[in-house]
Amino acid sequence: MGSREGEGSELHEHAVYLVDSLWDCAAPLLKDWDGLTHLLLEESPEEEPGTEPRSP
Repeated sequence: MGSREGEGSELHEHAVYLVDSLWDCAAPLLKDWDGLTHLLLEESPEEEPGTEPRSP
């Protein structure tokens, strides 16, 4: 098997670059804590309150 040494480091560098780029271009959206919290807590249109999600 081939060595995967360094892959984690390379992935980490890409993730940092992606987060920095996203923060630079979308900071106002990312800092909208009320809006993001609302989206995360919003019920899915497919689910009714009090029911468990359907399995795919």
